[in-house]
Amino acid sequence: MQKKIMFSGFGHICITVDDIDEATMLYKKIFNAIPIKHFPHSKGSAWNKNIGFNNEVDKVDVSIRFLLIPIVNLYIELLQYHQPISEKYIKTIPNTIRGISHIALTVNDIDLAFDFIKKQKELLINCSLQDYTCPLKINSITENDFFFFDESLENNPIEKSKAAYRTNTIRFFTFSDPYGVTWELEESEETYEF
Repeated sequence: MQKKIMFSGFGHICITVDDIDEATMLYKKIFNAIPIKHFPHSKGSAWNKNIGFNNEVDKVDVSIRFLLIPIVNLYIELLQYHQPISEKYIKTIPNTIRGISHIALTVNDIDLAFDFIKKQKELLINCSLQDYTCPLKINSITENDFFFFDESLENNPIEKSKAAYRTNTIRFFTFSDPYGVTWELEESEETYEF
């Protein structure tokens, strides 16, 4: 009997925006979202491979910001692409740079999840479009690669180190379903938090 994926929680919703600061203000206004962590101008990262920029991953320049909607404990990941710039505003295929990028779920065993998903003929695993080994792993993130909006966390070297460690333990992959939705499954050694 084939093992099933054991989900451990809801990860985040990723939305590609044209202005990360304006989007942050909008989500603060309508959801009371709190900015948590910001990765400015991430280049050549596993994030970019995962989104589908396989052949031009080194040319991609994206800023990534995580917001938290309190009470419901829902994270929003905002992506602002500085390069490439797209005029496309409808998310229909990988590489289109606007709208909901993906919906992420956390899993207990990313390798089992990957093996299960790759057997589903109606799904397209995005990182397998090229020679990347799936699941992917976040590049080596250091304390200097991001900042916390909360000054007490930003000025606390232990919290910065813990956050960098948590980020570096994330393994993930994305797949697209026949209905145009891109899903990310991810696993981390630590509890999912930013």
